[in-house]
Amino acid sequence: MPGTRDERRAVLRELAARSLCVPPDEVPFDGELAGLGLDSVLALEFLLQVSDAFDTELTAQELQHNPTIDLLADFLDTKGTRL
Repeated sequence: MPGTRDERRAVLRELAARSLCVPPDEVPFDGELAGLGLDSVLALEFLLQVSDAFDTELTAQELQHNPTIDLLADFLDTKGTRL
């Protein structure tokens, strides 16, 4: 069963925080991840973690087109991913 939007957002926030080495509450749902310091190396790590957590393959281009936690959570919903 797919997770709720709030569950997806929480998981994505935790994964982004882990990649950025910051507490989750420092990762806003509507802030661009690149603006928080998610460079190309960290983005690759984040993509792999998201792919594992949601049992899907996420590309760098998909992350680029969905640069916030909110947008990425909604995008993953359209892919029919599962937690």
